[in-house]
Parts: sequence; structure tokens; C-alpha cells
Amino acid sequence: MRLEGVRDMLASIRMTARDSHLRSTIVALVARHRFLRFALVGGTGACIGLGTTWFLTELIFGLERYFTAYLVGTAVTLIYNFTLYSYAVFGTTRNHARRLIVYLGYILMMIAIQASVVRIITPLIGLEWYLLVITAVVGTFAAFNFLVFKLAIFREGDS
Repeated sequence: MRLEGVRDMLASIRMTARDSHLRSTIVALVARHRFLRFALVGGTGACIGLGTTWFLTELIFGLERYFTAYLVGTAVTLIYNFTLYSYAVFGTTRNHARRLIVYLGYILMMIAIQASVVRIITPLIGLEWYLLVITAVVGTFAAFNFLVFKLAIFREGDS
């Protein structure tokens, strides 16, 4: 009985070591690759925005006002994303006020385009699929946004 417990403990330690190695490998990979950091921030921001949209739609506004909930969720995501893009993804250290203005101008234009697409597609597919439509539209624009952010808005060496 006692030997069995020791074996279980050793197996647990081996699993923990493997899990720890896997976690450190993933963390190192994300730290080295800016697009992965961008995707991680954008993905968590999307989850926050979708969660806010779902919460407001399902528990506060009702399905007929899903679009209002979507706009509120988007605003929450904007603040979260700008903050983490500035510091964790692109490492900007100055001119945050100017960058924020340019970022908001660009993002508001993109939101208008994305919101129009969401507003057109959701009723065609069905209102109950609003989260899937929003996710697909936001995901479709992500790679383009990364390039604009990297080459213009959060450009390194920008003063």
C-alpha cells in the first residue's frame, strides 16, 4: 500500500514536470512572437467583449437589443486591447495620447465596417446566432488589423 502511494507521487511529479515544461515552452513562444501576443490579447479581448455582449443581451437588454449590447461590449474591448497592445504586444513607451487618438479613429472606422457586416448577416442567419456572426466578423479582420497596428499605429521607433 505504501509503495503504491510512492509510485503515484512519482508519477504525479513526472506529469507536473512535463506540464511545467510545456507551459514554459508556450510562454517562451508567445514572448518571442509578436503576432502570437497580438492574437492572445485580441482573443482575450474578444472573449471579454463577447462575454459583455452575452451578459447584456441575455440578462439585461433582451435579444431584440443584441446590437446595443454588442456596441457596449466593443467599447469595453477597445480599452482593454489598446492598453495591452501598447505595453505587452508592441512595447510602446511614449506618445500614448496621440496613439490612442489614431487607434480610436482607425478602430471606429473598422467597427463601423464590422458592425455593418454584423447587422446585415445576423438577421439573415438568425438572431440566435449573433455571437457566432460577431466572432466570425472580428476574426476575419484580425490579420489586417495586426498589419496596420504594426506598420503604422504602434510602429517601433515612432516618436
